[in-house]
Amino acid sequence: MLDTMVRSASLPERSFDMEVPQGTIKKLVVTIEPIGNITLSQCDFRAIFGTYGHLPLVIEKRDAVKQSDDSYMFVVDTAKVGLGVLECQLVVWIPDADVPGMLRPEVLILNPQITIVKSKWNELLER
Repeated sequence: MLDTMVRSASLPERSFDMEVPQGTIKKLVVTIEPIGNITLSQCDFRAIFGTYGHLPLVIEKRDAVKQSDDSYMFVVDTAKVGLGVLECQLVVWIPDADVPGMLRPEVLILNPQITIVKSKWNELLER
């Protein structure tokens, strides 16, 4: 069903990359345009946040904060994603009668424009 493809997913746009000291808690809102007549709140999904070479932080739908039928906020603890450019992969399971299991996963790559950096205070906090 071509009319049930995710057409657009977005994070708030910035005109610059933001550097965030590791250990900061960031709230990131993901918004998806309605998928045909299906809203994000009617689908199951998960967001995967991470930096290159580190284990990702997986946030399931049940752990996200609903803002509207098409927007959810993810609370990301940057201490759990490592240093470097933060990436977000959103996996949405869309109801689709044409695929086995009746759910079709769509994978979206989002760029939060955030770089996690080591804070000069990290060494003091670790003592």
